[in-house]
Amino acid sequence: MARKVAHPNVVRVYDIGQLPGGEVFISMEFIDGEDLASLLRRAGRLSREKTLQIARELCAGLGAAHDHGVLHRDLKPSNIVIDGDGHVHIADFGIAAFVPTAGGEIPLAGTPAFMAPGLFHHQQPSKQSDLYALGIVLYEVATGKEPFDGVPADGLQTRRGTDSAFVAVSRN
Repeated sequence: MARKVAHPNVVRVYDIGQLPGGEVFISMEFIDGEDLASLLRRAGRLSREKTLQIARELCAGLGAAHDHGVLHRDLKPSNIVIDGDGHVHIADFGIAAFVPTAGGEIPLAGTPAFMAPGLFHHQQPSKQSDLYALGIVLYEVATGKEPFDGVPADGLQTRRGTDSAFVAVSRN
């Protein structure tokens, strides 16, 4: 799916293959830079100008993926690379999916701290759930802090399935 997306703000996926032992690999464009999570840990809150530039480039890259019917499903600072010239590249389409059609279901996947609350209540991933993750990322870029103390908006522990057990969620 990600191979369909060709945009300056998206890391280009060239090929997906499988080794003889069954291990799957992805061949993709090399971006010489640093992931946004590392940059935020090192620099903290970014300037207004840099925040606006990152926002514009993230929106352009995510929009290009959505234009091809591809949902990222795991947009977070560690999946965003800032190259040596300061430009944004969305990476890691490893759990990407096509926008669901009527009757098509996509299983729950992603990083809980960046997942829209509805996903925990059996709603299907959508462009809107990717936009929710984008909002969380931009909040971190603008403030230097994680919203909700880095846990999903619906709480530190999330009920999974019909089981009465609770599962703690983690940021990574």
